[in-house]
Amino acid sequence: MKNQSNSKLPLVSYEAKTVLISFDEQEVQVEESIMYEYESVRMDKSITYSKVVSAIINDRYSNDAMQAVVNNYLKDPSDAERKQEFDEMQDWRDKAKSVARQIFPEAVDAEE
Repeated sequence: MKNQSNSKLPLVSYEAKTVLISFDEQEVQVEESIMYEYESVRMDKSITYSKVVSAIINDRYSNDAMQAVVNNYLKDPSDAERKQEFDEMQDWRDKAKSVARQIFPEAVDAEE
């Protein structure tokens, strides 16, 4: 989910009952002030590598949406639009793993 803040946020922010994971931060000019735009997911405090990866992926793609993207691509891999959609989903999965590795550098991808 895209969000904005008037200050830079850490990768992991512990809140009262949740954890906010903020990544892909970009500085943007809004009228006469600087804002920070970033992707974020909010999850319960019991974070693990796998839970962070899943939360980031599922924030953009539901299980049904992922299944549809994969099945559409498998039906016709030569279709440029379906290939692009599949590649974008794979790039997002890679991004999720990269963010999770920043939080848990010792983690090894079990799902690769």
